[in-house]
Amino acid sequence: MEKKRELRFQKTHKSIREVFKFLMLQKDFKSIKVKELSELANINRKTFYLHYNSIENLLMELETEIAEQLLEILRREPSLVTSYQISDLCRAMNVMLNENYELHMRIIASDRCQFFVEKVQELIIDEFLPEWENVAEMNTSDFKLIAFGIANGIMSIYRMNYNQNLGLSLEQVAELADKVISIQRHK
Repeated sequence: MEKKRELRFQKTHKSIREVFKFLMLQKDFKSIKVKELSELANINRKTFYLHYNSIENLLMELETEIAEQLLEILRREPSLVTSYQISDLCRAMNVMLNENYELHMRIIASDRCQFFVEKVQELIIDEFLPEWENVAEMNTSDFKLIAFGIANGIMSIYRMNYNQNLGLSLEQVAELADKVISIQRHK
């Protein structure tokens, strides 16, 4: 009996997530309501709240999973991290984006992007900070501050490309990110 209940819980949880992803592709995150999601998932609102505290909580779970996917790609391809090229980190992100481009870009391009940026940054820095610190020769707080700025800059390029329909390929975005980071002041 308990196993049947657990399977039903998992099935409902999956249904909520799938409907949420569907709605994310149809409209802006801010306009998704629990009532609409519950109706499309064939559950009542109370059932939704057994699984999630809010729509924001559901989005955060999805963003965390996407950030963990990116980290897994970086673990499988350590050369993307040890090249110390921003474009290589972007290429890892591009692999993740291509798994469900429209949904991932909707998340990145949303006004709520900051949680996602911070989650990606947290996971990557926690994983690779010791190695990067040795190469960068700077203290941890300075390095984290710089990494935060770089992450926000890169995400801004992805967001602008998507939101303004600039038409850059993901590879072009990766190359552009390298150019932005390597701009130096010339006299």
